[in-house]
Amino acid sequence: MRLEIDQERHQSIRINETEEQLQIRLENDRERHRSIRTNETEEQWQTRLENDRERHRSIRTNETEEQLQTRLENDRERHQSIRTNETEEQWQTRLENDRERHRSIRTNETEEQLQTRLENDRERHRSTRTNETEEQQQLRLNQQKKRSQTNRKNKKLEKQNHKTVDIEHEDDVQSSIRAPWPEPIPRDLKETRLQEFLQQMSMSILAEVTCAICNIRVSAKDSKKIPFSKIPNIHLLKVDEELDHVIKSSNKDLEITTSNI
Repeated sequence: MRLEIDQERHQSIRINETEEQLQIRLENDRERHRSIRTNETEEQWQTRLENDRERHRSIRTNETEEQLQTRLENDRERHQSIRTNETEEQWQTRLENDRERHRSIRTNETEEQLQTRLENDRERHRSTRTNETEEQQQLRLNQQKKRSQTNRKNKKLEKQNHKTVDIEHEDDVQSSIRAPWPEPIPRDLKETRLQEFLQQMSMSILAEVTCAICNIRVSAKDSKKIPFSKIPNIHLLKVDEELDHVIKSSNKDLEITTSNI
């Protein structure tokens, strides 16, 4: 009951106040709210937001159609007055505060609150656009155009900044892994490589010998000379008697053939 009486009294006062009284009241409200919000804790801030939401829901649930239209009209007038006189910096600050407030509200709302909010937004937009005058419509469209231009400009600048950073990073990487080209070869390096080539192509490096055991030609620098008496398991190298007989017969035939020649 007391809430309804307070609502009626406030509405009566606001309907009958002059433009100067409206501005004074709004400025006093803003100053009082700034003072309260500056000193409140996180818990107090969350409590205030919840109380505000609850109060607004209660007021809007119980208001008549006439009260609804009056409140919407007062809201539009107040918002238009504020936005018409705000500077570019104030406009940006207001937008940022609105986004932050909306993020906070949407993060903590339930599924039911989400659906209710979306429905209320749609209803409010329909009501606002249905009842707005030609001047209000043009003002709204101009504000939307201005906001869209600012958003596109910010996105374009952000994209250009990201592209510039990527190009600079790529250039730094390429510079770090790619030496300048063409670049003269130092004389010391050429002489060193020539000396290495001559050494690798010398006779001592290219010389080959035949292994006495496996009969394979190998590089002389990789071979190893050992005395015949120190060859391990020398008996394994002994020629078989049958093979020895064949070798002797072959040598005898060779001698005979040679002598015949």
